[in-house]
Amino acid sequence: MALQEQLSRAQVVDRDYTVVGCYSTLMVPSDASASTATYSSHGPLSGPCFESQAVEHGGGTLLWFEAGRASCLEMYAHGDYFPADHSDLGEFKLSGGASPAAAAGEPRSTQPREPKPLRGSQLIGEDVRWSSPMPLVRTRISVAGFAEAEVRDGLEHLLAEFRERSWIIQPAAFWDAVRGRLVVTTHYEGADADACGRAASDEVSDCVIACFNFASEGIHFDVEESVVVPKS
Repeated sequence: MALQEQLSRAQVVDRDYTVVGCYSTLMVPSDASASTATYSSHGPLSGPCFESQAVEHGGGTLLWFEAGRASCLEMYAHGDYFPADHSDLGEFKLSGGASPAAAAGEPRSTQPREPKPLRGSQLIGEDVRWSSPMPLVRTRISVAGFAEAEVRDGLEHLLAEFRERSWIIQPAAFWDAVRGRLVVTTHYEGADADACGRAASDEVSDCVIACFNFASEGIHFDVEESVVVPKS
């Protein structure tokens, strides 16, 4: 297929780091077949997730396109750190990614997704969409008062609620077993970290309260970070 041919012949010609990920610019030979799949006019096409000792909660990948050809591979961390030197990733494990049907441009299944497994101290859910060149404000919010089982039961509902709010970009959530907290990360288009942080705090609290059943006496929200992350 066209995409397999492109990736087998592609070369990385530039790489930009954003503290939380990197963008690898790809050069595909002009005689490589162009893809006609639905994603090929721009993308992104979701790729595999990765696990690395250098990236605490692992991350994901996206492939971007121009005129039917792969143009950029994006790698992003689920947390707030990605090594500036690619070699520092060391050995890493890939899992998941686009199905053959998705890669061929066929409709994705509408069947509900199974809850993602607990991995060590992590319980991660993520949903990725970002096609705008505007800068983003990343806000990280931690929520105290939950039990791990309560987070497991409600995480898919929380991510589904985020997907209904298309202005919330790259939402992610995980269980921090060390601190006993649910940690949610969101991105909003804009350059005002304070304003976007307040908006994220309000929306995350509404979504969390609506999506989780909890037996605790109360839950508490803390905004741990709100910073501008420019689009490279």
